[in-house]
Amino acid sequence: MLRNSPGGGGDMNDVPRLQVLVADDARVMRMLLRTMLNRVVHADVVEANDGPTALKCATAQVFDLVFLDINMPYMNGLTVLDSLRHTPEYRDRPIVMLTALGQERHRARGLALGASAYMLKPLREMELVRTLMKLVPEALARRDARTGR
Repeated sequence: MLRNSPGGGGDMNDVPRLQVLVADDARVMRMLLRTMLNRVVHADVVEANDGPTALKCATAQVFDLVFLDINMPYMNGLTVLDSLRHTPEYRDRPIVMLTALGQERHRARGLALGASAYMLKPLREMELVRTLMKLVPEALARRDARTGR
């Protein structure tokens, strides 16, 4: 549940923590997204600075939500997205592309590969909030179904 959202009142200790993977080669972008996420939701954020590290993290732990940059060293975010979508754990999980590539062909490719959302840099907190309002309830419902809660 989102912080300060309607119906989101009460003790914040009762709100489940969202497990989030942020993959971006820019350290400042990872830090910014971590900060924004923690202003909006309770999030445990794991960071990856390239595509292979993102895949390694995603196979070691199942995340509720994944953010991927497209331009990363060794393996781009679209390849990571495609790989994740071919695994049972990530077939239906929210995966957000967060990139400076705003051309329609990049957006269309990301969505065709299964991106849940396509956000452009520079990241705007209100756009992040809108995206989270759409994706977080779905992510938590999937986790609850998986864990039997």
